[in-house]
Amino acid sequence: MGRIKKDDKTIKEQQDQEEMNTNAINKNSERTALLSSSLSKIPTSEYANYDNIISPPAKTSHVEHAKWLIQKCTPLLTTTLLHQFTKWVVIISAGHLGSVELGAIALAHVFENLSSKLTTWSFRNALSTLCSQAWTGAENKTLVGVYLQRGYILYFLMNIPIGVMWTNSNYIFKLLKQDQDVSQSTEIYLLYQFPGYIAHGCYVLLMGYLQAQGIMQATVFVLTLSLPLYIVFNYILVYYIDLEIIGISLALTLNYFTILGLLALYAAKIEGYHGWGGWSRQCLQEWSPILHYYFPASVGSLWGMISEAIITFSVSYLGKTELAAQAILLRSSLTMFAPGRALKNILATRIGNQLGIGSPNDARRAYFVGGSVGLVLGIFFTIVLMVCQNSYAYMFTSDDSVAVAVSSVIPVFAVTQTADMFRSVTTGVLQGVGRQKELAIISFLSDFVFALPLCYIFTFWLNGGLIGLWSGIACGYFVTAIVQILYIFVKIDWIIESERARKCIAVQQDKLNNRTGRDRLD
Repeated sequence: MGRIKKDDKTIKEQQDQEEMNTNAINKNSERTALLSSSLSKIPTSEYANYDNIISPPAKTSHVEHAKWLIQKCTPLLTTTLLHQFTKWVVIISAGHLGSVELGAIALAHVFENLSSKLTTWSFRNALSTLCSQAWTGAENKTLVGVYLQRGYILYFLMNIPIGVMWTNSNYIFKLLKQDQDVSQSTEIYLLYQFPGYIAHGCYVLLMGYLQAQGIMQATVFVLTLSLPLYIVFNYILVYYIDLEIIGISLALTLNYFTILGLLALYAAKIEGYHGWGGWSRQCLQEWSPILHYYFPASVGSLWGMISEAIITFSVSYLGKTELAAQAILLRSSLTMFAPGRALKNILATRIGNQLGIGSPNDARRAYFVGGSVGLVLGIFFTIVLMVCQNSYAYMFTSDDSVAVAVSSVIPVFAVTQTADMFRSVTTGVLQGVGRQKELAIISFLSDFVFALPLCYIFTFWLNGGLIGLWSGIACGYFVTAIVQILYIFVKIDWIIESERARKCIAVQQDKLNNRTGRDRLD
């Protein structure tokens, strides 16, 4: 009997202990529920990998920064290369149609690059600074989506005069006394390309919105799906239906609408939607932060594109062969710039993220690591070009005279790519800290005071032709990189930059939180 009572007592103690555990669990569940309720507006799927993707721990080592940059640069590099591949399809298709069509594409690319850098990439530049800082620094992550909405509205407004310029391009070419056949073909190409240009701009801004959140692989997925479709579009329209240059333009337009639609679906259904709080009347006001960065960025792009346009039009006076060779070299330069652009964008995002979250030391370390990566890439491309000097041009044209012209420029062209890589790194750093105004000033001085006069002297006074032209371009790139490096070392105080970024985020977030409830449109 004593043993039975002892067992009953033991059982009762166990039951009491289980009851205490149950009460403790219930209390913990209540606290968890309250915590979950308070954080219900925070995108948990994003914060599950937030520390690893966007905001590394304090005092991140240079090696860890290098791993992060390389990891995130890989999808951006793939994206840029896939995009450049579509442009190469344009060049190859035009090259097989004839020198007139290839020359028309060269002139059309001047219009495209001028327009896209004046609007698309300048707004992308502004959003890169604002969105990357807001994603790590703001408690209300939908501020990132509001920035995107404002960017779209301003983008459409700024493209009204661009559309007028595109539809009247033939008059511009007549004033510049360009070849009549080339001018007419260029005008036709631009007319069919303008809708695609608008779609591409919307895609680029959406891409910047996603990349600010650390979502780099979305565009790789989209472009991988769209590329086979684009090749089919191009073949059918150019060769099967025989629309020639109209087919080239239409195929590219269809491709741009395809990638925009796919990327929008990705953002809405897979990842990226946590920064989107729905359309809001807030997008119709508070444009000043975007315009503050947009105008200097667009002016800087304008200087660069005007100098590029002057260079391209100058080449047209050397002859059709040189103009066709310049089309290959220019497209090659843009392709070789793919790693530089990826590194520039990821550095701008990385530095913006670190400044927004209040980690200026990591922002500075990211700059040093990015410079080292840029040096390695620049040397690599220089070596590859020199090895392929005599065979490179034949990948894009069967015209021996054009191929010889391209091959003769390769040594100088290779050095130019190294200089451009350094320029990309320093540009990305200054974009990340919001120094678009200073970038515009440096661009103007290096292009118009230094590079263009040298190009003119080397090309025409010294009869250097394309070799002299690219020698002047290389000098301009080196000067830009050196001046920007000096500015970063002398003028940038990383602690002050972080404080400034966080203050801007706080102001915008307060305005958004005060009006979110009554300003929602959806």
